[in-house]
Amino acid sequence: MNKKGFTLVEVLVSLALVSTIAIFLFQIIFIIRDIYAEKNIKSEIYIESSNISNVINKDIFNKDKNGIYIKTINKVSNDEMYITYSDGTKNNIVIDRNNHTITYGNYTVSILDVAKIGNIELYYNYETVDTEKNGICYIKIPITHDDYKNDFGVVITYRYDSSKTRINGDITITPGSSNKCSYDLGKSWNFDYTGDVQDFTVPCDGTYKIEAWGAQGGNVSATYYGGKGGYSSGHLQSQKDQKLYIYVGGSGAFCSGLDCKIAGGYNGGGSGTAYNACGGELSVASGGGATHIATIAGLLSTLSSNVSSVIIVAGGGGGGNYCNSSNYAAGGYGGGVAGGNAVDLGAPHFSANGGANAIGGTQSGLTFGQGGSCSTGCVGGGGGYYGGKSSGLNGAGGGSGYIGGITNGTTIAGNELMPTHDGISTMTGNTGNGYAKITLVSYN
Repeated sequence: MNKKGFTLVEVLVSLALVSTIAIFLFQIIFIIRDIYAEKNIKSEIYIESSNISNVINKDIFNKDKNGIYIKTINKVSNDEMYITYSDGTKNNIVIDRNNHTITYGNYTVSILDVAKIGNIELYYNYETVDTEKNGICYIKIPITHDDYKNDFGVVITYRYDSSKTRINGDITITPGSSNKCSYDLGKSWNFDYTGDVQDFTVPCDGTYKIEAWGAQGGNVSATYYGGKGGYSSGHLQSQKDQKLYIYVGGSGAFCSGLDCKIAGGYNGGGSGTAYNACGGELSVASGGGATHIATIAGLLSTLSSNVSSVIIVAGGGGGGNYCNSSNYAAGGYGGGVAGGNAVDLGAPHFSANGGANAIGGTQSGLTFGQGGSCSTGCVGGGGGYYGGKSSGLNGAGGGSGYIGGITNGTTIAGNELMPTHDGISTMTGNTGNGYAKITLVSYN
């Protein structure tokens, strides 16, 4: 028997099948829509990050092609980096999180709000080899999205010459055998008293800490002592093969009797001579010499017409004195900005002044680099940038220090705490002969 039309069951089955197909089609449409949306988001983020990456890399490449190199790269915060070029131009990389943008120079790109902009990252390294471009700098700004594992970040890579480019304040060792430094930072060269000039040839471009201790004035006894030497230090930026001349001061000495005469300490210490009024009780001392470092050879007293060559001076102490039971004194300490005055220990008499940057010298005048002395009847003053004055019946003044040829300079008087020669501890003034020390603190 032929059937005409659909039965109810067939209609229901057909409707169910159509519904299933429709739902499936709708699911496919939603999946396609999500895939399209995901690809659209990814594509837009990629395009935005690629645009800013290309602008930066292209600018660096074009400048480099024309002989313009990056002079400094400084990351000042997680959101800002300064890039300066050898032609004086400057382009900053700046993240504006409020407006969700990244800027390089005059170019700004907006990043989708759904993306996250990370912090600016800076990596670099270099090799101390003699090649034109021995360093690699890598700059990155991560850009991510919570739904995707991709990093859409901005990436800049730059090959640089470590002798020309400073990154985060770091100038690396200049490549090339003529500029390589074979010494580690912290290497020290020490100079004891020899009674003669000593020279030092700078081994590599760099910054050196220069230290000097002045010599003590002559001791008559533990009570009638010579003034202690001063201390001066600072940083000197110097080039390879520059020659420095070191003069380490010698300590003063003493003698007794009417015919007593004693030479001053090496490098400016004033001499001591007998004073007839003291009778047989006389003991007299000479001044301690200054310690100085200069770019020209010569005792300090010979450099008055070449003052600019003097890098640093540590003043020597004045000599002590015992004339008789009523007249005796200790010598003044070395400077410091100014040397110390002699210290009366007996009945008050004239106490010799210490040298300063504008005063000092002999009893009759001012003397650069030389402690006071006389032909008869006086105690020797300490050597220094300006020498301490001598005295007839009492101790002599100390010489002054000087720090005009260096940076980060300090000068400490011989009656104050100063570093010991090894730098491990401190002491009050320098006793005995002077001392000098040069330490490599950074490469240039």
